[in-house]
Amino acid sequence: MRTAIFHPHGVTLLNIPPHAKEGNGFVKRSHRTDDEEFYAIHLPGVTSLKTFLQSAQNWILYFNYRRPHFGKAMKGKTPMAVLKKLHPDFHSAIGAMPVIILDRIAEFIFSSHKLDQLPWTAPQRKSTILNETMAQYTKNSLTT
Repeated sequence: MRTAIFHPHGVTLLNIPPHAKEGNGFVKRSHRTDDEEFYAIHLPGVTSLKTFLQSAQNWILYFNYRRPHFGKAMKGKTPMAVLKKLHPDFHSAIGAMPVIILDRIAEFIFSSHKLDQLPWTAPQRKSTILNETMAQYTKNSLTT
């Protein structure tokens, strides 16, 4: 998929390096912050796709330009302040990238690159249900 879809468009994907599990923690923490500070607060007030996109764009701007961060080496600075210091040649608008709905893009990529012809079905892995939440999730994912 990387060769067929991303490289022709000049897109380079950055993956967490193998055996560097600590990198995954940054991603998980970012998702947790989004859940706690954006989705839990703003989703109840969303009445349309337009209001969701406006709220999400405002969150991105706040998160990157105004919200202090206290992770490793951030020292209460914003991501854009740290990026500007580390890479002064980056355009300051990079932190204001527009919010996009990936579902629609995925549908386009799927159909335009004939991905329905690829063997996506992998053998099911055996999993152990660890708790009630996982049991409920597994039950719901099997019925939908």
